Amino acid sequence: MVFKVEIDDKSKTGKSILHLLKDLSKTSNDIHFIETVEDNELLKKMKKSLNHGKSGKREVEKTLKAILG
Repeated sequence: MVFKVEIDDKSKTGKSILHLLKDLSKTSNDIHFIETVEDNELLKKMKKSLNHGKSGKREVEKTLKAILG
């Protein structure tokens, strides 16, 4: 059975759990740590790139990688 859990990284507990899961995913093949991008976060990045006229290659790759997982 596979579980997917949504954790908000703004709370102290959420940050602790994320840190633990990241560490476990490095040493265990059974745990996969996949970060996702919220729609609002993606929209902010897109608006920021529009204001600057052009988005950097690293920023685009990072955002696309986060979306595609």
